[in-house]
Amino acid sequence: MMLAIVFTTLTLALPSMAETKQSGAVLPELRIESGNEEENQKKALKSEILISKTENQAINSLVSALKKSKGTPQEVEMWFRLAELYMRRAKSGRFFDLYRDGSDAARFAPPEIREESSVASLKRAIQVYTKIEREFPKFREMDSVLFNNAFASQQIGLKKNAEALYLKVVDNYTKSPLVPDAQLALGEMKYEQQRFESALEHFSAIEKFPKSKVYSYGLYKSAWTLYNLHKNEEAIDKLIQVVKFHNPENSQGRKVNHNLRAEALRDLTVFYGEKYSASEVYAFFSKLCTSDELGDLMLQMGKMYLSHSKQAEMNTFLSEFIKRNPNSKNRVKAHLLLIESYESVRDRKAVLTELHAASEVCAPSSSWVAQNPQSADEACNYDLPNTNVDVAKKWWELWQKNKQSKDAKELAQLTQQVFKLHLARENPAKPDTKSRYAYAELLFQLNDYRNASKHYEEVSLKSQDTTIRHDAAYSALVALQKASDKSKESTDQNEMVRLSEAYLTAHPQGPHAYQVTFKIGFIAYEQENFKEAEPILRQLATDPKSGEFKLKSEDLILDILNARKDFGGIRTFAAEIDRQTTDPERKKKLKTLMEQSEYAEIQVVAKDGKQTEAADRLVAFARGNKSSPLAKDALWQALSLYYSSGHLINGADLALEYVETYPSDSKSLNALIDAAKHYTDNGFLEKAAVTMED
Repeated sequence: MMLAIVFTTLTLALPSMAETKQSGAVLPELRIESGNEEENQKKALKSEILISKTENQAINSLVSALKKSKGTPQEVEMWFRLAELYMRRAKSGRFFDLYRDGSDAARFAPPEIREESSVASLKRAIQVYTKIEREFPKFREMDSVLFNNAFASQQIGLKKNAEALYLKVVDNYTKSPLVPDAQLALGEMKYEQQRFESALEHFSAIEKFPKSKVYSYGLYKSAWTLYNLHKNEEAIDKLIQVVKFHNPENSQGRKVNHNLRAEALRDLTVFYGEKYSASEVYAFFSKLCTSDELGDLMLQMGKMYLSHSKQAEMNTFLSEFIKRNPNSKNRVKAHLLLIESYESVRDRKAVLTELHAASEVCAPSSSWVAQNPQSADEACNYDLPNTNVDVAKKWWELWQKNKQSKDAKELAQLTQQVFKLHLARENPAKPDTKSRYAYAELLFQLNDYRNASKHYEEVSLKSQDTTIRHDAAYSALVALQKASDKSKESTDQNEMVRLSEAYLTAHPQGPHAYQVTFKIGFIAYEQENFKEAEPILRQLATDPKSGEFKLKSEDLILDILNARKDFGGIRTFAAEIDRQTTDPERKKKLKTLMEQSEYAEIQVVAKDGKQTEAADRLVAFARGNKSSPLAKDALWQALSLYYSSGHLINGADLALEYVETYPSDSKSLNALIDAAKHYTDNGFLEKAAVTMED
C-alpha cells in the first residue's frame, strides 16, 4: 500500500505545480496508446528521440544565450528555464534507461541521446536550482526553485536535502500555492520512515488549503497515518471526508477524482470491518455510496470477511444488500459469494437455496436480466454455471467417498437438485454434456435407471467427444435394461430396440456391436417375431468373431426352427454347427438334436397317412442310429406300421430283427407270436416253425 501511495504523491504534486505556475516546471509524461506493445514502444521511442533532439537544441541555445546575458535582468529567468529543461530531459533519460538494452529503436538513436541518463540530468538541474537560490535570492519564483530542487533531490536519493528544501517552501513562502504539495511530500517522507506522528502534522497542514489539488489526497494520507497510529475512528472520519469531497453529486464544478474516491471507499471496508459490527455495515455504506459503488463494496467486503472466516457476519450484510437492492448489477455475484460462504461451513441446504435464487434471477424472462444485460451476460452465462458445476462436482465426489455414511442419502438428493438446476439452464447451442453425463452416472448409481437412460441418450446425441458419445449410447441401453428388469414394462422392449438401432447406426464397429445386435434379435425372438429375429441371429451365427453371441444365436435359431416344426431345417442347421465346432460336449448335444428332429419328422409323415414310407424311414433311422435312445422305439413303431399298412411279412421280418436286437425286451415274446401267426397265415410255414421254435 505504501509504495502505491508514494507513487501517487509524486504524480499528484507535479501537475499541481505546473498548473499553478505559468512557467510549468515539468512537462506531462508522454502517453502511449494501447495496442500492440512492440509497436507502441517503437512509436514512444521515436517520439522521445524527437523530443530529446529538440530539448538538446534548446539547452544548447540557452547555454549560448546565457553567456551573452550575464548580469542582465533576464539572466535568472534563463537559468530557471535551463533547469526546467534539465528536469524534462531527466524524463527522457529515464525513458532511455528503461529501453537502453532491449529495443532496436533505442540502438538507432543518436549517441548523445542514447547515452542520456536521468540521474545526470537531475544533478544538472539541482546545480542550476542551487545556483539560482544562492545567487538570485530575490527571484520572484523562488518557491518553485526550492520545490523543484527538493523534488529532484528526492528523485536521486538526497532525502535530507529534499526535506530541508521542502521545509523552506513551507516556512518561508506560506502563501505559495506549492505549500500543500511540499507538505504532502514531507508527510510522505515521514510516512516512509514510519514516523507517523510527524507525518500526520504535515498531512493535516494541507487541510488549510481546501482549494489545493492535493487537498483530498492529504485527507486520504491522514486517514492511513491515523490507521497506523491505531486511531480507527479518526481514520474512518478522514476517509469519509475524502468520499464526500469527491461525491459527483456535490462537486459544484470541481473535477471529481473517481479513483481516489474508489480507493477511499475500498479502504473504508478495511477500517470499518475492524471496528464495527457486521449488522451495521449495510446501513453505513449505503449512505456513502452510489448504487453501483455499493454493490462493488459489498462484494469486496464480503470477500474480506470470508478470507477471515467470518461467514456469519458476511452473510448478514450481504443478505441485507440483496434484499434492499434486488436490481443491483452485483446481485448474482452476491448470491455466488453467499454460496461460497455457506459451502465453507457445509450448510448445503443454504447453498442450494442461494443457487435457486441466483437461477431465478438469471432466468431469461427475469426483470433483472432485462435491466442488467451486460452483467447478466457474465454472471449468468459464466459465473453461475461454473459455480453450479463446481458445487455439483464437489458434492458428487464427496458422495462417492461416503456412500455408507448416515448423510449419504441426503447428500445424493441435494446433488441431484444441483445438477437439475444447472441443466435446466443449459444453453441449447452449447450443451454441457459432461455435466449431463455425470448426472446420468449419479442417477444410475442411485438406481433411477429410467431417468439415467434418458440423460445418457441425450449425451450420446449431443457430445462432441466420440468416446463419451459411444459410452453414453451404450449406457443408455444398460440403464433401460435394468429399469425394465425392475418394472417389466412391455413398452421397454420397443424402446430397447430403438436405442439398440441408434447405437449400431452411430457405432457400427463399436465394442458392443455384437451384443447390441443380439439384443435386437433376442427381443424379436421373445416377441415371437421369428421373421425379424432369424436373419439377425443367423448373421451372428455365421460370424466367427461374434464370440459368445454366436453360440447363443445358434441355439435361438434352433428354437425358432423347432417352433415352426421345421425338422429338416433343424437337421441341416445342426449339421452346419457340428462342422464348425470342436467342442465334444456340443457335438454330442447336436447329434441328439439331429436324431430327435429326424424322428419327429418321420412322425409327421406317419400322421399324414404315409405309413409304409414312415415305416421304411423308421427302419433306416433305427439301423443308422443304433446307439440312440430312439432307435428301439423307431424299430417297434416301424413293425406296427407295416402290419397296419398290410405289409405283414415285412412286419414279421422286422419283428425277428427287433427280438434279435433287443432280446431282453418285454415285448419280444409277443413280437415273435405275432410274426409266427403272420408267417402261417401267409403260407411261410418254415419261417413260422422257426419263429415258433424261437
